[in-house]
Amino acid sequence: MEGVNKLIKEIEDGVKQSIDAVKAKITLVIEKADELTEGGKKQYRLYELKNRRQGQFSAIGEELHQLVAEKTLRISNQKLKNLLSAIDKTNSEIARLEGKTSKATSRKTPRRTTPVKPKTAVKKKADLKAV
Repeated sequence: MEGVNKLIKEIEDGVKQSIDAVKAKITLVIEKADELTEGGKKQYRLYELKNRRQGQFSAIGEELHQLVAEKTLRISNQKLKNLLSAIDKTNSEIARLEGKTSKATSRKTPRRTTPVKPKTAVKKKADLKAV
């Protein structure tokens, strides 16, 4: 009988150790899941912020393009001029594909052969030379 009691005691100890090991693993899994959840939240927040920033850059670009198109802003930076020209081309292509203009009207208008004299009475034009 003593051998059976000893065997039962060993089994009980083994089961208790197994339960303790499982509890420790579960605790570890919960901690890792919390870390991953926090990491996911951080990554999503970063995505939101970068997306917001992209929208802000887009708004700046749209405003800049509008000011240049209205001729209330002159720019001297060649990179900006190239970007604005590329935007104009893209807008023309979009309009053409949407059927808003014909292929002939989406082309650039011919350049003037005589220089345009600047208006001296208008002082509202901004000058963006530092960009």
